Amino acid sequence: MRTIKVLCLACALLLANIMGIETINAGATTASMSAEQAKTFIQDLGNKALNIINRKGISSNEVCAEFKKLLEENFAMGKIEKRILGKYYKQLKDSEEPQFKNSMINMLVNVYTSRFNEYKAAKFTVTSAKQKSQNQILVDSKISVTGKQDIKVTWIIYVSDGKIYDVKIDDVSVSNIQQTTIIDQITKSGFSNFLKDFNNKYKESNNYKQISNYK
Repeated sequence: MRTIKVLCLACALLLANIMGIETINAGATTASMSAEQAKTFIQDLGNKALNIINRKGISSNEVCAEFKKLLEENFAMGKIEKRILGKYYKQLKDSEEPQFKNSMINMLVNVYTSRFNEYKAAKFTVTSAKQKSQNQILVDSKISVTGKQDIKVTWIIYVSDGKIYDVKIDDVSVSNIQQTTIIDQITKSGFSNFLKDFNNKYKESNNYKQISNYK
């Protein structure tokens, strides 16, 4: 499916992009970031992302470790896990939450890194940015691959905490796709069985070639 393949690249770009967030202004906070600053930020970091994808000599383990750190530091994982689990989030015990969050990050790393090589020739271009609300900035961009239709990618940033909340690929939310798949698994096996299986499957993030039942 085109959307599934493309979302992997988009998130790969995003994960690598956010490495340079401090370059905007060492003395400014994300809350003061304007739409124009966000536009420049994503474009500059998108270029860095493509350089990482094309880097020679980097191992899959190094890629996974680097991306996991970026996810933990720069994504609003608390908000994302609540959104993905939906009504079942209330069933997640406080003692279970850290392991589930770690497993969810590992799942995302595995899914996103598994298809990098398909997009080495891609070009990333930011097209516009706007303040959607007091709390959100949307940055629109496109991914261009020779001989293929351009892919629209929208980045959603929470101004209040400077964390990435969602990415939309051709207007399809990455978080919504993940939520639908995981909720389906919970419905089939029950929450406790799902959680046990999910945590066992994603204890580690370094097997990036693994084919996930939850992608």
